Order: sequence, then structure tokens, then C-alpha cells
Amino acid sequence: MKTSLIAFKKIEEELDSGLFKGLSFALSDVLDLDTISILNFNDELAFSRRIEEAETYAENLIILAPDFAENKVKTAIAEKLGLELVVNENALNLLREKKGNNLLEEDGLLPFGATLIPNFLGETQGYMIENMGFTLLVLPEKLNELLAAVDNYVIPYFKLKTGLKTEKWQFKFFGETKELNNSLLSLQKNFGEVFNYYYQVIGCDHSVSIIFLDGTDKAEVQNIKRQITLALKEGLYADYLTTLSERLFDLLRLRKLKLSVAESFTGGRIVSSLIENSGISEYLMEGAVTYSNLSKVKRLGVREEDIIKLGAVSSKVAYEMAAGLLTGGNCDMAIATTGIAGPKSEDTVKPVGLAFIAVGDKKGVHVYKYNFTGDREEITETAKNTALFLAIKKLKNV
Repeated sequence: MKTSLIAFKKIEEELDSGLFKGLSFALSDVLDLDTISILNFNDELAFSRRIEEAETYAENLIILAPDFAENKVKTAIAEKLGLELVVNENALNLLREKKGNNLLEEDGLLPFGATLIPNFLGETQGYMIENMGFTLLVLPEKLNELLAAVDNYVIPYFKLKTGLKTEKWQFKFFGETKELNNSLLSLQKNFGEVFNYYYQVIGCDHSVSIIFLDGTDKAEVQNIKRQITLALKEGLYADYLTTLSERLFDLLRLRKLKLSVAESFTGGRIVSSLIENSGISEYLMEGAVTYSNLSKVKRLGVREEDIIKLGAVSSKVAYEMAAGLLTGGNCDMAIATTGIAGPKSEDTVKPVGLAFIAVGDKKGVHVYKYNFTGDREEITETAKNTALFLAIKKLKNV
């Protein structure tokens, strides 16, 4: 089915490409996005034309409505389709929980005949209009709200509409995209292409969907899952969708272990991701951003002569950072990072992207050397993700 997408932006803003990747990934087993249009929210004529074009050549139109233009979008849709705006009581009830006394009647207006797609995570409510085989979907623009609406309402609707009975297996893989692709392509060929796969990747962290085609035998599905698990080995760190920090938190909780973290060039990102998990305070002892050499020496007990001789970005210093946490803190496990994120390597001949990540416990600390590529943001994010993965790998083998 041909599907078109319309998104809006303010003149001075750029839309995050991750929004479209996330939506494409979520819809992958029922729909492909054929065209994407990004419009200025003030350009009502262009919006009207895009709706008209979509009705002509597409079967589905998805519109991402941002908070700043939600009412304007639904008014334009109603006018274009010749529908009256009416109060939707279900939408009003949901919004009362969010806005309370600040609720306006116009917030609960939807085009006549629209089916509400509830948004329990935010204020912008989704809805669907069906007309002569054409389906128009309006969904919230914020990624977490968008994905919740897609998973809970949009995908079940299209599966019912098309008669699809596909089975989807989602998991998390950490590593090189080439390794993931090679493994899955090889297995796909071996099994006669009875499954397709899609993934999103941020800093080597892949969210993977395996879509088994309708009619695939259950025993074969289980065999494929087993072969994928064997092929990806330790890189497959969860057989469900989760985040690295959530997975690490689950393992710390399972093992009843306390963690401390010392970060230099990752600047607190590891701890920041961990504290997104409610209940982490019981398992996270501390996070120290020992950015300067003096801090490494005074706070962690790194030997000053080792920094002078080897440099702060070295295997020895990373080891001593982790050892300092284990020796001086009430923790069972430690993570330490030191590296060069760029854009320059300052007064050293060491390359941008060089990093050392130490992970260990009181039985021993292992130091990993990496040469990350990309800009400063990409290097830092990949290093953060790598450190979390190495800790997960350590705990899975405890």
C-alpha cells in the first residue's frame, strides 16, 4: 500500500531525521513510507495540495502534528475534507488529566467521523479518518508518543485491514552494522527468505525487528531465532527491545551489585543514562566526572607519574581510575572512561577517537582500547554506549 507522510517545522528549526527512521522502523512489518514531505506550518496552501495529492496516488496519509500547530492542522484537514469539527468526549477526558483547568474546548475538537487514537503520554491526540478506501492518520510528533500510538493502534489496524498474520521478534544488538547485516543476510539466504529484518542504530546500539512471513512454521521460527542468537553471540544483549542502561540496571538488580563510574571524556553521560531508571539509586553508588588530570590524581588515586609518562588517555590510567573506585568506594563493580573526543587532540599526537574503557570488579579489571570514528558527538555517544555494553557483557558472565 502506498503511504505518504507529512511533517511540519518552524522556519528556524530542523526536524530530527531520527523521527522518520523511528516511524519507518516501527511500521516496517505493515507499511513502507513512499514519500515524505516537510512543510512550514504556515504554508496552508502546500498542506492542502499534499493532502489532495495523497488522496490521488496513495492509499494512506500519515500526518505528524506538532504541539505548536495541532489545532491549525486539524482545522486545515477538516476544511480540506469538507468535515465539521466536533467535540470528541474521549479526547476531552484524556486531556483533562493532562491540562486540568487549563483545558480549552478547541483542544477536544476533531473532524467529524474521526476515530480517536489515544495518546496517554502527551497532549497531542491522534485520530484516523477513513474515506472511500483512503486512510488519513494524524499522530503526535514526539517520538515516544508516536511509537506508542503506532504499536498500540496503527499496526493492529493495518494488520486487520490487510489480513497480515506476521510474527515479529525484536531484540537488541551491540556491534558493527556490517557484522549484523552479514549474519542476517546469510541466515535469510539459508532459510529461503522466510523472514525480513529492519533495524535502527545509534552509536553501535541496534534495535532489530525480524519479521517472519505469513505461514512460516512455528518450529522453523524457533530454529531461526536460535540460529540468529548463535550467529550474533554476545552482541545480542537482550531478546526484547530495551535500552543499554535499562539492561544494565536489570542485571545489577538481578546480581544485587553496586556500581560506581568514573568518566573523563564521556563527561557524565554513562551515569546520566543510568539515572533514567527508577530504582537505580539502590545500585548506583556514585558517578565522578574526573575530567582534569588533577581530579584523576586527587579523587581516584591515579599516579601522577603515569599521567606524565603515558598521558591521561592510556590503558594504565583507565585501569587506575577503575581501581580507584573499587578501592576507595563501597562498590562491587566499576566503569572508567578516558579518551579524545575531538575535534582536536590538543597537545598530544594521539588520534581523535582513541579511547580506553575499563570495566571490572575486585577480582580484576579489564581495559579495552578503541579507535572511534565520527564527530565529537558521535564519538562520545558511541563510547558511552560501549561502556554500558561492556558492563552488561561482564555481568552476563558473572
